[in-house]
Amino acid sequence: MEVTSVFGLDWEHAPPAIRHQVERLRDSLGRAIGDNLFGLYLHGSLALGDFVSDQSDIDLLAVLHAPMIAEVKWEVAGVLLIVSSDPRPIEITFTTEAALSSLRFPLAYDFHYSEDWRERMQADLVTGAWRAWNEGERHDEDLSGQVAITRRHGIRLHGEDVEDTLPVIPDEEIAACFVREGLWALDNWGEIPETCLSEPVPVYGILNSCRTLCYLHTGRMCSKGEAGRWALTKLPTEHARVVKAALDVRYVTGRADTLANADLRAFAAFMRQTIPNPETL
Repeated sequence: MEVTSVFGLDWEHAPPAIRHQVERLRDSLGRAIGDNLFGLYLHGSLALGDFVSDQSDIDLLAVLHAPMIAEVKWEVAGVLLIVSSDPRPIEITFTTEAALSSLRFPLAYDFHYSEDWRERMQADLVTGAWRAWNEGERHDEDLSGQVAITRRHGIRLHGEDVEDTLPVIPDEEIAACFVREGLWALDNWGEIPETCLSEPVPVYGILNSCRTLCYLHTGRMCSKGEAGRWALTKLPTEHARVVKAALDVRYVTGRADTLANADLRAFAAFMRQTIPNPETL
């Protein structure tokens, strides 16, 4: 099957508006957090050379010397609510040196923001519920995978180099993260009707499950585009057609020429059978 051309952008070639947004966020977080900000790093599509200007989020990992007090979190939340989605959504996790050095999984985090949290965060700022943001400990099953990818591919925006800040995550934990992400992506497609053509194509689920399979086979922590290209040459032809449609939607035409829901259902069933249960890793 002809390999689809994949044209994502890396940080060096990111549009000026994206670079300005990231630099604005870096500077604003530096003012809000001060010397407690140990390191700030880009990961995800901008670090992997897979950024698509009208589709991709901006993914960041922040490392703190110590947990933030609630009043600092209030200020950080205000920064994120202003800077995120101007122009692209931001997803950022704040964790601490102690949480990282513990290597206790799932890793603990201190604060998190994505656009899924916007309405709740805005409500907490209005009602005063933000004062309880430091109650209890928070853990994220995905954080160890983010740390591993950042250590391998991350771009330093503030602080020490990633190798001097982030720990080495054990291979079995990285594999479990990729498996959980791939299965979650498949499980969150929603119901696929029995008949008619699929519109829109569930690009995220298709390509993220390919990322999982690619890691399990090669050990590479790669982008969605790279994983899709790998899958085109490794999956059975009927499933490779689904991958090609997802690549075309993300990088080329913005649409799939023909993709029957029966093909999507067969692809999802194949990937669920092929990707192992994370508990068996």
